Amino acid sequence: MKYTTKNVVAGFHGIKKKELVPYSIARTVIEYAQMREILAGKHFNYAAEIGCGYGRLLPFLAEIATDVHGFERDATLWSTAARLNPTAGIWKLEHLRDRLLDVYMPPVNFILTFTFLQHLENDHAEEILSVISQSPAQTILLCEQTEGNSRHCHGRLIEWYASRLPNFTLAKIEPRRVDPASVSNAHYMLFERK
Repeated sequence: MKYTTKNVVAGFHGIKKKELVPYSIARTVIEYAQMREILAGKHFNYAAEIGCGYGRLLPFLAEIATDVHGFERDATLWSTAARLNPTAGIWKLEHLRDRLLDVYMPPVNFILTFTFLQHLENDHAEEILSVISQSPAQTILLCEQTEGNSRHCHGRLIEWYASRLPNFTLAKIEPRRVDPASVSNAHYMLFERK
C-alpha cells in the first residue's frame, strides 16, 4: 500500500501532521479541500454527481447540499454506492435525462462530474453535457482530464467543455492537485449559469 505524510491531511479526522496515511485517503482529503476552496462556502438544496462510482465523493456533496443524488452506469458500483450512501438517492445512469429534466426529482441546482467524462467517447460525453446544460442546475463543477490522451482517458481542452455548456459561464479553473507538491493533467472547471 502506498503511504504519504503530506501536511495537507493534518487535522482531518484526527490525522496528525507526521502520521503515515494511505495515499488514497490523503488524495480524497486533498480533493475535498480543493473543492471546498473552489466552491467558497456555497450551499445547495439539491446536488448530483454524475458518474458517482462507488460513491466516494457523495459524503462531500452531503456537506454542501441538503439532498444528494448519484448517477452510475456500472451495476456493481451503483449497488455499492447505494449501500455506502443510504441517505443519497442513487440512480442508474440511463435514467439521467428523466431524473434531471423530469418531475421525478426536485430541481438539482449543483452538478458534479469527477473524472467520469474523460472515460467516455466524445459523442457520449457530449450527450451527458447536453443533459446537464438543459437541467435546472445553477452551478456545475467538472473535474476532468484536460491534457493528453491515454488508453482509457480522453484529455479534452477546457474550451471543449465550455463550448458544450452554452448556458453557463466558466467562472473558475484550477489544476487538480493530487498531493500538495504536484498537480495532475486534469482541471477543476466551475461553471455558473448565465
